[in-house]
Amino acid sequence: MKQITAIVVGAGPRCTLAYTSYALQNASEIKIVGVAEPLEDRRKTLQKLHNIPEENCFTSWEELLEKPKFADVAFICTQDQLHFAPAMEALERGYDLLLEKPIAPTAKECIQIRDKAKEKDLNVVVCHVLRYTNLFRTLKEIVDSGRIGKLMSITHCENVYHIHYSHSYVRGPWQKASESAPMIMAKSCHDLDIIQWLCEDECTEVSSFGHLSYFCEENAPSDAPSRCTDGCPHVHTCTYSAPRIYAKDKLWGTEYFSPNPMTSEEIIEYLKTSPFGKCAFKAGNDVVDHQVVNLNYKSGLTVSFTMCGFTKDFSRTMRLMGTHGEIRVLFGDEHVIEVYDFASGRKDVIHTTQNSSGHGGGDHNLMNDFVNFIATGKPSPSITPIDISVESHLLALAAEESRLLGKTIKMKDFRK
Repeated sequence: MKQITAIVVGAGPRCTLAYTSYALQNASEIKIVGVAEPLEDRRKTLQKLHNIPEENCFTSWEELLEKPKFADVAFICTQDQLHFAPAMEALERGYDLLLEKPIAPTAKECIQIRDKAKEKDLNVVVCHVLRYTNLFRTLKEIVDSGRIGKLMSITHCENVYHIHYSHSYVRGPWQKASESAPMIMAKSCHDLDIIQWLCEDECTEVSSFGHLSYFCEENAPSDAPSRCTDGCPHVHTCTYSAPRIYAKDKLWGTEYFSPNPMTSEEIIEYLKTSPFGKCAFKAGNDVVDHQVVNLNYKSGLTVSFTMCGFTKDFSRTMRLMGTHGEIRVLFGDEHVIEVYDFASGRKDVIHTTQNSSGHGGGDHNLMNDFVNFIATGKPSPSITPIDISVESHLLALAAEESRLLGKTIKMKDFRK
């Protein structure tokens, strides 16, 4: 298999930990040859790790994509609101894309990227990493085999670890829908993609309810300052105390603070001016902290999905009910599929393996499948065309519209 080459637009922690790290471990398969990143420490770190020539390192994607095409693929890993322009320009220049989810924050932009890829006959692989895990690959095979008969209903829950929620969606880059994407898109388009992948059916109606109920100023202690580092009397007891989360108990990593390791003292200093040091109840966030979505399909299949930011761990739990049997799924510390057969009463328990990469091995498997696909032209069962990925995004955007307007959305009208 030939070695492919890639340029990187946006060298943040998601890109470097999930995607470009694969190139370091599999140098014969893929080489990073260019980067655009406005933050010097991130840009210089990636440049050094991959020996990227100085003439291929830029502060903006515009400068990088002004050059004639000099790689096979482009990784688009900017923040959500900044995907569209570099993705469109990279396609115009002839690059296949590895595109971080979400594709774009609006239906119009998602569709334009899809149409540009088709016009140019190029591949866009969206980083829906769950479908690349051994668990969800196995689950897909079981459903497609007909073991539980015709699929009738699915209940699915994304359990968002409460510290993760506070880090990313209260204090972090995804705290405001206007600056990133609605929560259902930014966090849960993974889940809607999995649901759509399993169903292989046309969704006809979407309804949704959701609220920002807890992480708002009225729930802050009356004596809490605007920052945890400004002498807050609850700094040692509050669940969402930033010094405790990042510096003392190390409940969350500091990759968004710096690409290099930081001491506890450096972390505290950073929190004094960073958004991550704000009181979790006074951070100015506006995305929901819990939401439910109901989907109705053409075949009569129904789906209920819940996202909740108040759980003790990262996990996804799913129950698939068919005419001949039932499947229960746990995707968390364990990766377990239980398959029940109604006629025989038999229960099979399947423990799927995972590697050490993120998202239960999905990050590594995505890169492996992507590199092989670009090199050989042969997609794995997990890789789907851009129009399939766009459909799951339209479901997310329809759910948000339903939540905001308080009405059921007809997908035939929403897709226009």
